[in-house]
Amino acid sequence: TKLFSDSIFDFKTYNVNQIEYSLIDNFNLIILDELKSIPNSLASKLKQYIIGGHTLFIFPNENTEKESYNQFFKSINVDFLKKWIKADREVEVINYQHPIFQSVFAKKTENMNLPKTQGSFLIKQNISAQNRDILSFSDQSPFLSEYLFESGRVFLTLSDLSHNNSNFPEHALFVPCLYNAAIMKNSYDLLYHNITSN
Repeated sequence: TKLFSDSIFDFKTYNVNQIEYSLIDNFNLIILDELKSIPNSLASKLKQYIIGGHTLFIFPNENTEKESYNQFFKSINVDFLKKWIKADREVEVINYQHPIFQSVFAKKTENMNLPKTQGSFLIKQNISAQNRDILSFSDQSPFLSEYLFESGRVFLTLSDLSHNNSNFPEHALFVPCLYNAAIMKNSYDLLYHNITSN
C-alpha cells in the first residue's frame, strides 16, 4: 500500500475469493501475494490477461500448493516450482541490463548489499520458457526472473514477502522492481520504423 500510494497509481487489493473478474483487464499490473493455490477460473483469466499484454508479479510461499501453480505455469511457459528449502541464501548476481533497472543505477557497484533469504523455492526448468534472470543466487539459480508470454510478461520471485523468509520487502531494490514492473510498457518497442513521405 505504501509503495503504490503515489497518485499515478490506482491501487486495489482483493481477497482471492472476492476478485472482480470483469475488472482484471483494467490493471497494468497484478500481484499474486502468497496465494495457497490458483483456482482454475483465475488461472484462465490471468492467462488471457497476460496474452493481452499485461504484467503479472508472483510471490509464492512455503505453503504454496506446487501442483496448482505448476499447472498454471505450464500454460504460460514459466519454470516450475520444485521444492521449498529452509536455508540461508544470498543474492549475488544482478542483471543491470534488464529494463526493470532502467534509470535505477548510475553505474555498476561492487560488493553491493543484495537481498537474502531464509526460505525459498528451487525451480525445475520449463523448456518452453522464455526467461531472463534479474536477480540470482551464487549458484546461478534465480531469485527473481521475468518470463515473456505472448504480448505480456510474468515476474516470479522465489521467496515471499514474509520477514521470516526474506529481507527483499525492506531492501532498496524492492521499490524499483515493483514500481517499474507497474509502469513498464505493455510490449517491447519495435526494432524498426518505416520512414514514409510523412
